[in-house]
Amino acid sequence: MAETIISDISQTTFNREVLKVINDGSKRVFYKWRAVLMAGTNKVNTYYFNGLNNTRDYVNQYTDAMCLDLVLNNQEYQRLVVPNRNLLKIRLYKEPVAALSGNSIPGQIVSQEFIAMLYDNSSAIMESNTMMNTNSDVGNKASLVTVRFFLLNKTIENLRLRTMGPTIRETPPGEALRGILHQETLAAASVVSEMYRGFDLAPGHNPVMKKQIMIPHGTPIIGEGGLIRQVEEDVGGIYNSGFNYYFQKGFWFMYPPFSTDRYNNCNSKTLTIINVPQDRYPSMERTYRETASQIIVISTGATVHQDNSGSAQKNDGNAVMYVDSNKIYNDFSKMVGEDLIVDAKTNVNKFGVAEANRTTSNKEVVMKNKGVSSQYYKEFSKLSLRLGMVIGCKWENADPDLIYPGMPVCFMFLDGDQPRQVYGSVIGSSIIVTAQGQGNGSGQNDRKFATSVMISVFLANKIDIKPK
Repeated sequence: MAETIISDISQTTFNREVLKVINDGSKRVFYKWRAVLMAGTNKVNTYYFNGLNNTRDYVNQYTDAMCLDLVLNNQEYQRLVVPNRNLLKIRLYKEPVAALSGNSIPGQIVSQEFIAMLYDNSSAIMESNTMMNTNSDVGNKASLVTVRFFLLNKTIENLRLRTMGPTIRETPPGEALRGILHQETLAAASVVSEMYRGFDLAPGHNPVMKKQIMIPHGTPIIGEGGLIRQVEEDVGGIYNSGFNYYFQKGFWFMYPPFSTDRYNNCNSKTLTIINVPQDRYPSMERTYRETASQIIVISTGATVHQDNSGSAQKNDGNAVMYVDSNKIYNDFSKMVGEDLIVDAKTNVNKFGVAEANRTTSNKEVVMKNKGVSSQYYKEFSKLSLRLGMVIGCKWENADPDLIYPGMPVCFMFLDGDQPRQVYGSVIGSSIIVTAQGQGNGSGQNDRKFATSVMISVFLANKIDIKPK
């Protein structure tokens, strides 16, 4: 069976793309990492950078959830770090290295400072379960301890505490939110001396302009219950296939996470994932290539597929119906003699999943809870979530910053001997940075690290056949 699969792959576009990636030149896939930890005004020795995990949830969160492990001297940890746990900062340094020699590439170091929080806030000194030596010379010879830190972006932390109460008048909601976020992020970045790089607003947002949207004073700008979510609720949705906003690498992104039709009409770079059997190209060093319009990734790791669209349509329906609230005061009814006539054709909104995408031949209509609504985009978004499936695929030796929130994606795979493709959007990634080998024992600056990413994508159920 394995030989048949290999033969099939070699005859398709899969093999041609893999060869292009392999022959595309060297990539910067290995790095040296080091961390400088400040506890108040005290610089704490970091013996090893042990790894980093970063979760990017493009559906439910608005920025990275990053944590890293550092190896510290236990005495310094208890006497310097724990007492100053609310005054911690970590500056990370990332330096590319040559794949074979492991030598640094000069002049390419990137650094960024973060606010740090301890995963475990307990104090061994206060617990007094073990004796802590007060002699620093003896303490330096004591055992080392691995400490986990959460890292918080300084710009986002400043922005998170900002509140406002504007009145938005006759402006498309997407444009209004872009303006507010842009100005407030500029101010927040200036306070913490960081660079804010810009804003990407995906096309297709709600064009309806309300006369005014009033936000109460003291409303947080970001987060649940914040200004952005209040505007989304007030206008009935920003996009017709979900909505989220996300801050990544100095950019804000505002996008529809469940869109499946943006790949072929996108002005930004798109992602093409070619999923090949796990044992076909083991330990590939070059796993992607970049063109002017797209990123092509070879996924050679474990792939996970989950399709809940059938049960979702069964439980929540594949169609929705509600009275259009905008028409209640505008020709909603008319008098014919002594009878009040309401025409359902013009006053009731009813839409659903196309027959080709339904799990049954029946249109299973669900009446909206309120019965009366004008939230067209939100109702479409609920349906769009029932039309797709989620794929998680592993990208080894990756550059995760090439992927942005809501990035349009084409997922290619082999069905027997037939290449197939399906379209969707990136809805998240889980990034793991791990050491490759133990180095020569000279400390944290010696080891090189590689990055692997589990990319989560939302894909349409409609699968296209791709010519060989």
